Amino acid sequence: MLKYNVSFVAVNERGDNHISILKKIVSFPVYQDTTSWNLWSKLAGGKDHFLIFDKCGRLIAHMKRPDIRKFFKKTW
Repeated sequence: MLKYNVSFVAVNERGDNHISILKKIVSFPVYQDTTSWNLWSKLAGGKDHFLIFDKCGRLIAHMKRPDIRKFFKKTW
């Protein structure tokens, strides 16, 4: 059986005050985007986007929520 080492983090949108709710319902780290980080803008991210990086930190996929099912069907 194959084993994968996968890590998840979430970055909450700057100005969104739901981070405390997110932290209560997920088991992975949740961070708040800030003006100095500006991650959503730098990575062209958006609400419900999934950005997947390889172990070297290279972006290998950027999926918007509706595209997620297509990715997993192709991959697995």
